[in-house]
Amino acid sequence: MEYFWKILNRRLSEILPALKEPFVALKRSGEYGEPMDEADITWSRSEHEYVIQLRDRNMKRVLEIQRALDRLEAGEFGICVECGDDIAMERLEAHPAAASA
Repeated sequence: MEYFWKILNRRLSEILPALKEPFVALKRSGEYGEPMDEADITWSRSEHEYVIQLRDRNMKRVLEIQRALDRLEAGEFGICVECGDDIAMERLEAHPAAASA
């Protein structure tokens, strides 16, 4: 279990800084204050939507990892939350935050 605890915490520490990075870049891109034409506005909106999607995906991963750490702490790690069966070791090694078989 310590093996998975280390993997999950390492992945969490890699994702958390990535939650801030896109917003910093997006903020910098809006600091120029120059008038924007239609193409610039479209590009800006597309970039903003991409950043939001990236943030949402990373938040989902953070929550998934946190739930796995909670299951680990509760002694329920490696047990399918849907059916109660053991999750195959191969699946856990491929996706340590897996909650179902």
